[in-house]
Amino acid sequence: MERLPHLHITSLIFHVRDEVTFSILMLPVADYNLLQFLQRKCINASFPRTELTHLTSWFGCLVSALAFAHSRKIKHEDIKPTNILIKDHQPYLADFGCAQDFSGLERSTSTDVLAFGTPVYWAPENPPRGRAADIFSLGCVFSEMLTVRQSCTLDDYQRFRYLANRDNPYAFRENLPQVYNWLEQLRRPNDEVAELLIEQTLKMLEHDKDSRPEAKDIKRHLRPEGDAVFCTTCY
Repeated sequence: MERLPHLHITSLIFHVRDEVTFSILMLPVADYNLLQFLQRKCINASFPRTELTHLTSWFGCLVSALAFAHSRKIKHEDIKPTNILIKDHQPYLADFGCAQDFSGLERSTSTDVLAFGTPVYWAPENPPRGRAADIFSLGCVFSEMLTVRQSCTLDDYQRFRYLANRDNPYAFRENLPQVYNWLEQLRRPNDEVAELLIEQTLKMLEHDKDSRPEAKDIKRHLRPEGDAVFCTTCY
């Protein structure tokens, strides 16, 4: 985290280590995490336009944060809504506790035996997992953000992709055809912003890791929509 000074990544203020504990102080102190925002401020409030406008601007901000981390040779490896903090209507990529530094590796993959991350948001490939796995996980988050942006509920999305007799029946990777179908159903006439976001999210959720774009390329493709999908700093 000390190597990631970015507007949309939580800041490390200081850390303390002793024989049995390791403590860190980070900023900002969030108002919500993204999951709470989606549920409480959007779904439960009947999808207020003001909140959906803020939500739309976070797509570019989050991919900018991930592109910055990847440019510094850091993988997150646990991207999910509860690891995205919201403060004053700005998103922050947080909890790099599982993050991996791959600056010393020839390729951006980790050969650790321990599996990092949250199973529902894991990419389809087995370890080793690299930057492409971060892209997939962020694509899962984007699909949930798009669901709410288009005034649908996360519960409906879960039921739609549910696959019985699996260890993680709601995991995105387990039922990608239904994830793709859901995203296609979110298209709306004359909504160019949604069209662009859906197209990029579908690419992020490619089963083949080599077919997924890099974060910097996703950011480049989103730029034509300007401050609709970015804050003024990221754009």
